[in-house]
Amino acid sequence: MKSSIVRLVSLLWLPKYIATALPSNSSALSVENDESFHRSMSDTPPSLQSGVNVPQNRIVQGYRSDPYQRRFFAKAGNDNYPETSEIVCGATLITRDIALSAAHCQGAFNYGLLVLNPDSGNYDLPVPVSRQIRHPGWDQDRNNLNYDVLVLKLQTPLAVDDVAQPIPFNTDPNYPVDGQLVMALGFGVTESNSLPAYLKEAEFEYITNEKCFGRTIQFNNVLNSDEIMCTDPVEGSSTCLGDSGGPLTNIDGTRLLGIVSFGSGCRANQIPDGYARTSAMSDWIQQQICELSEFPPANCPSQARNGVDVKMRLHFQHDFWSDETTFAVRERSTRSILHAGPQYTPKRGADEVEDFFLPSGEYTFEVWDTDGSGLLSKGRGRDGSWYLTALYDGSTETRVAEGGADFGQVQYTDFTVVGSPLNESPPLNVALETCLFEKSEEEIAGRLVGTFCQCSDSGGITCRNGAGRVCQRKNQACTLTADCCGGRTCRGGICRSQGADTDRNDNRLGGIFVSGGAAGRQREGNLLRGRQ
Repeated sequence: MKSSIVRLVSLLWLPKYIATALPSNSSALSVENDESFHRSMSDTPPSLQSGVNVPQNRIVQGYRSDPYQRRFFAKAGNDNYPETSEIVCGATLITRDIALSAAHCQGAFNYGLLVLNPDSGNYDLPVPVSRQIRHPGWDQDRNNLNYDVLVLKLQTPLAVDDVAQPIPFNTDPNYPVDGQLVMALGFGVTESNSLPAYLKEAEFEYITNEKCFGRTIQFNNVLNSDEIMCTDPVEGSSTCLGDSGGPLTNIDGTRLLGIVSFGSGCRANQIPDGYARTSAMSDWIQQQICELSEFPPANCPSQARNGVDVKMRLHFQHDFWSDETTFAVRERSTRSILHAGPQYTPKRGADEVEDFFLPSGEYTFEVWDTDGSGLLSKGRGRDGSWYLTALYDGSTETRVAEGGADFGQVQYTDFTVVGSPLNESPPLNVALETCLFEKSEEEIAGRLVGTFCQCSDSGGITCRNGAGRVCQRKNQACTLTADCCGGRTCRGGICRSQGADTDRNDNRLGGIFVSGGAAGRQREGNLLRGRQ
């Protein structure tokens, strides 16, 4: 049998459409009528019914949850703007002031969490969120969907006698075991193509990664690694849009095993549903609890910062659509993410500041907009913008990069940090700084053919083309175009640029090279169960 390649998508983040604004066609989403919760046997999962043996189903064709048995569940708050769509994502309380959700849900929690309300018996009690920490392994471009974890810090901790209460997260890599029943919960789309007014749950069978990735399908944007876990599909049932970030627990609902992350559509037969596995990221989660929680465990290690890092300060002016914006700092050569944001909770149209530390090196600042409209407010107040500074002496801000509003889906801006440890102030190496500028200029001009340059400590520069041959840089002497570094032509005996670079804007601020500009990308990925 031929194997089929499946590009899974984060399908669990979903704008929450309001029933009165729905088109009349039958495929439109609606919100089911609300009603008070009754602990009736007919609404209870089969595994909790005495003497009942019924086929197990998913959240599509799932069962109504008893909220008082699922006090750990939380969902994304309401933004209260009638002209905007709210975002449906779930979360799980793991301490009195920390919750976990999916990284691709970031933006959904700008308006806080909704936790169990004893007065209504539903998840409608708002709790503001003060910090949002995205796992640095999560890739904004969705080329892979691993490390889909977001840590949320509650602004006001839950009281010990609140009805909403946390559950522990799993740290055991050998649990669950193959074939074990587990449970997923969420407010996602149901079999009637509508959003439920109450929490639903369903039972799943956990399968090993070997089984998950060993079928006649291939996941081309999910890596088979420890931080991924899967459940086996049942024909006609699945997790679905809007379940993103919600919990996968043991069957008793007493331990968080995973976070709903991706799938290949709802009710997709033979294609497993995917989750972020908490045990594989338990050290990182524990580190965030130690740094953020007002009730850190006694065994938290001391957090010592590398004394040679340079303090960076990001000034970010958000547009009206702040829930669509995320950003990250990548190390330019390895593409690894050193800082993921925003870690504050942005407000619409607000000026925000975020500090972080970087070692000396070359970086790319990426700003992503899920709607593809950049930082344009589209008539709703000021457009967005940003600039980044380095505090080389610990206090004076030196601007190293900046960006504007009109860039489509993603804006890339290269910058260089050339500095010294805080509290030490030797002069900057001007020759090296100039070399790094020229290196960036050549590599961007020749990025399609693999130009690579190196700087020596003294500031000397050598560039090579994709074949490894030393090439001549901008304005250097040449005989043939082949003598020039990629992206340049030999005209009049001089290597010259072919023309304007339409993907990036090149600027130089304070002697530091900066580039940025419009670079729209088609969003693809495994069906992340939410943001579409």
